[in-house]
Amino acid sequence: MAALRDINDVLDDLLALLSQCDETFWRSKLSSTKKKDVNAQKRDVMAWFGGMGSFGDLILSKYNGHSVNESDESELNDALDNLRNELYELAARKS
Repeated sequence: MAALRDINDVLDDLLALLSQCDETFWRSKLSSTKKKDVNAQKRDVMAWFGGMGSFGDLILSKYNGHSVNESDESELNDALDNLRNELYELAARKS
């Protein structure tokens, strides 16, 4: 049975993905949030979703200035979507 993941596990995976693609804005936000206690992390994460320019709007692409090959964009964005969804679900979960 796989171990349950927590917010810090998902933040680590997201930070690795964003670093790989040279996404600096959201990497900075995630890094700052990682240093906080879990309740503050949940508040931060929930604030990132909704509205224009939200974390949900991020698309990793060469066109957006990221260090990615166009042929890898779909796979990278699928991974980003999966991690974002997992992060949101963990943040929305009641302690």
